[in-house]
Amino acid sequence: MPGSRERADDRSAWLQESSISGVVTDWITGEPLSKVQVLAERSDGRRPLAATTTDSKGSFSLVHLQPGEYRLKGVRNGYIETYYGARRADSKGITLTLGPGIEPKNLQLKLLPFAVVAGTVRDPDGEPLAEARLALIAITYRNGMRELRATGHYATTDDLGHYRILGVAPGRYYVRAGPPYDDARDLVDHSPKEARPPEILIPTFHPAARDADGARKIEIAAGDRFTGADVTLLRSRLYRVRVRFEGPPGLSLGVSLNPRPELGDGFGPQPAGDCKAGVCEFARVPSGPYLAVGSAASPKMTIDELFSNSSQTYASVPVDVTDADIDGVSIVVSAGADIAGHITVADDDHPDRKQLRVRFVDADGASHDSRFSEDDSFSARLSPGRYEVQVYASGNLIAKSIRAEDTEVIQDGLTISHSGKLPLEIALSHDSATIEGIIQNKDDQPVPGAIVVLIPETRMRSRHGLFQQTSTDQFGRYHFGAVTPGDYKLFVWAEVETGIWFDPDFLKDVESDGHSIAVTAKDHQAINLRLTSDPK
Repeated sequence: MPGSRERADDRSAWLQESSISGVVTDWITGEPLSKVQVLAERSDGRRPLAATTTDSKGSFSLVHLQPGEYRLKGVRNGYIETYYGARRADSKGITLTLGPGIEPKNLQLKLLPFAVVAGTVRDPDGEPLAEARLALIAITYRNGMRELRATGHYATTDDLGHYRILGVAPGRYYVRAGPPYDDARDLVDHSPKEARPPEILIPTFHPAARDADGARKIEIAAGDRFTGADVTLLRSRLYRVRVRFEGPPGLSLGVSLNPRPELGDGFGPQPAGDCKAGVCEFARVPSGPYLAVGSAASPKMTIDELFSNSSQTYASVPVDVTDADIDGVSIVVSAGADIAGHITVADDDHPDRKQLRVRFVDADGASHDSRFSEDDSFSARLSPGRYEVQVYASGNLIAKSIRAEDTEVIQDGLTISHSGKLPLEIALSHDSATIEGIIQNKDDQPVPGAIVVLIPETRMRSRHGLFQQTSTDQFGRYHFGAVTPGDYKLFVWAEVETGIWFDPDFLKDVESDGHSIAVTAKDHQAINLRLTSDPK
């Protein structure tokens, strides 16, 4: 009977349900924390989430959880969202595997109290500055490239010039201040020349530096109240920068003058330009390093094409504004190469291509996503330059060959040197390998939450898409799937800054700590490693 079968299935599922229980404490003091929202997130991203709240003793229990992999997260006012087993604020912690007979109990979820960064912003005369804007800047890694980037933590000064940035995670930061909005609007002010101020306040790093090279980096620990991050804003005269540009007919052309590097904090400066007859004049430019960027795009470009960053072409020229107007900057924007790509799969006429993506990563780490058609062809428009071609597919599919005009580019990257149509043939295969194992400490005990990173050997390190990173589960186990055959090194750390393994200087210092491994097609290797440093 259908009803009996459904009840039997429900009972079977109920018998397999698991639970998680434990206590939430303060990372520093060890005191139990009440009113903490505890969330169990499925590692595969499936919803709904399981949630509960700790009682007065900090205890929690999550029940009726289906078998699978979970991560446990605690959320409370005054604390950073922290995952169970995390040793850094940016870590996803330890994966918990649930199943019949596996019900983690007595877990201790330690929440990191957030830090506060505070200080005073003054103008060049030493007067407190109201409504100045503040941002925290950190070193990050994007597509394997190191860059400075705003963290998303902001504040505004009060009438006494004081500010407080809340919710700060432990780490190393730069503090950058921007002028009030009214001052920033001077860059786009079109009032008569005689009414404009001869100088303006410009974004400045703590304590009084135009760029990060002269700035002071601050180190913040959990729960810190760092109150000495004062900033004295600098002034700059305003100069004129004239840019001549040209590009393919029939395309929409544009020129912008962007800060170099672009930190993403919105402080600018980003002067407005007046463009006529192939000349853009930026009349109010503070001193500093810039990048003059010319772009060419179809007038009918869609929103999807805009966000995929694959239908525009660019050309850029560095511009350093010091103490004089600049004329003679010239930009020529190419029509770019139109990539006409096609994908084949060896010995497989009907592969699962739902998660198939092809991405082109340029020398600055910017991504340009391709656009797919139903026949497994794809397209993109790329500016002149070199690109790493990254292919992502479901299951055990990996890129075996990437050929452009009969030239293999999978190893050294795709070089665009001229306009026109460029055929790109990508051959996928089911030759991926898997690597797994257990991380143990010096006492042969499994280490949960250890960071394991798979890094290609030197000649393959330009292929950032081959790097893989994971953390061990509650049993000390790790797993890498879809590994491309080649020579690698396995590294294991109790704690490490996310993405720092892309830094050649860092790798040079730890190279001898890696475990060398040769991976062949369809290989399956079980490699147990030892963590020599004790996790804290």
